[in-house]
Amino acid sequence: MSWGSAVDIWNLAGLIWDLFEGEHLFKDIFDAEGRHDPFKHLALMVALIGPPPREFVRRSETTTQCFNSSGAWIAHADAMIPSISLEGLERRLSGQEKATFIQFMRSMLKWLPEERSTAKQLLGDSWLL
Repeated sequence: MSWGSAVDIWNLAGLIWDLFEGEHLFKDIFDAEGRHDPFKHLALMVALIGPPPREFVRRSETTTQCFNSSGAWIAHADAMIPSISLEGLERRLSGQEKATFIQFMRSMLKWLPEERSTAKQLLGDSWLL
């Protein structure tokens, strides 16, 4: 999968979460030796934004290690999908304000880069207004 400005949008979501919530969104993604574990990272992504669409699985060169052709998780037992959600992790807001923030975050945290909001679209998002 090629890189483009949409990766900056994904990173912006992580930065906003870190600053607003005071902790990393993707924090439990390391193995026992402290090295980045891509399987744990992907498992956490599935928990927070749902399984990837088939198009993502089809495009990626390495997803066959983690997902079957339907997008179902097949990675090893050390990287189980945790039972968490964006809604459960967000603790500062409530009601409509929380729902608007989560919607704002989800607009940036999309598997397919072309489905992520653009910077211009984000500037008009109701959570920022």
